[in-house]
Parts: sequence; structure tokens; C-alpha cells
Amino acid sequence: MNNAILIGKPLIFLSVVLLSEKGLSQVDVINKTLIVQDSSVLYIGITNAIQIVNTKNPFFEIRSASGRLRSTGNPFIFELRPSGPGPDTVYLFDGNEVMFKKGFRAVYLPPIEAKLGTLRKEEATQEEIYINGWLVLTIPNCTCKTSFVVSSFEMEFDGEDVDEEVLKIEGDRVPTKARKVIKNLKSGDVVYFDSIKAKNDDGRVIDVPGFSITVKAE
Repeated sequence: MNNAILIGKPLIFLSVVLLSEKGLSQVDVINKTLIVQDSSVLYIGITNAIQIVNTKNPFFEIRSASGRLRSTGNPFIFELRPSGPGPDTVYLFDGNEVMFKKGFRAVYLPPIEAKLGTLRKEEATQEEIYINGWLVLTIPNCTCKTSFVVSSFEMEFDGEDVDEEVLKIEGDRVPTKARKVIKNLKSGDVVYFDSIKAKNDDGRVIDVPGFSITVKAE
């Protein structure tokens, strides 16, 4: 199989034998960089992985209305970097005919968020909170990584049988003292993570919004 790729402006010509046997109505363009891949969003400042899926047409041309498109080693995945905020449209052409198009919205990356370990919810069992003993920084709906790491934070507990002052913690790990409190938490108790500071390799420090987790029954 020979691929002929021509890149000029935001334009790529691609000749491939497509593997899908699904109908043309199933054609789609998705941003694989997103956690929710059917979201019509492009993030500014990063490379968005645009994937072409499900088409029987053996030859197609892909264009972006305003972003910069580049080919990759995968004939179905292209790199797209928006030039700025606003609408963009990805087109698939068969000759001069548009066989599919999808509108996207280029936006800046949302603020960094923090979560406890692998937990992605506001409720968790006492055991789940206990075993996830570190803070992780994420960018909402993006598989991309941030260069920042948690450098300090505070923990506070709210429960009828909890008598512990606010803990001020250096680094990103839940200390032994806090883990002992967590070990005795009951359903309905709440753990608060506040005053979260994060730092990157250049020494820049940012504030990250706090969050809480409510203990639920096993």
C-alpha cells in the first residue's frame, strides 16, 4: 500500500485503503485527545489528535478551515493545532465533493484541577479514600499532562467523631497522621482538600481549587 501525502497550508492529501466496512452514514471525526471524545472541542496550545473513523471511500482529502493539520504515522490520525480561539471545521473531501464535515470550537485549556489518586468522584468509601493517598493534577476532559505537581495542601475533616485540627502538608502525599484519621471515618463524614499549591520545573507556583470527598457506605 502506497501513501501519497501532500502538505500545504492546512491541507493533507491521503491515498489509503480504508479498513472499515461500515456505511458512509457512520463517518465521524473525533478528537482522541479528549476524554469524552465526542465533544466538539479543540484545545489551544497543544496538539489535538484528530481521528477519521468509518468510511468506505478509499481516497479522501482532509482539511481544516483555520487550524494547522499534519500527518502522523497512522493514516487515520492527524495532528491539529488551532491558531486561536473560535470555530473550526474539519472537512473530508472526495475530489471536489465534501463527503463529511464536523464543526469544532477551539478554546484555551481549562484551569488545572486536583483529585485524590484515581478517584474521579465526590463520594467514595473509607477504603477508597485510604488507599488513594496522593494528590494528582489533571486538565478537565483532556488526556494531556500538566507540568505542574502539587507542592503543598491542607486537609480538614468534618464528622461527629472526628476531632482533628487542619493539617498543613508539604508535597503531594497524604501523611500518616491524616491516614490514621481516614481509617476511622464513617459514612457521611467529609474530607476537605484546600489551599492547594502546585509548582512546575521553572519554579512557577499556582493555586489549584480545593475539593472534598464524602464518605459513603461500603
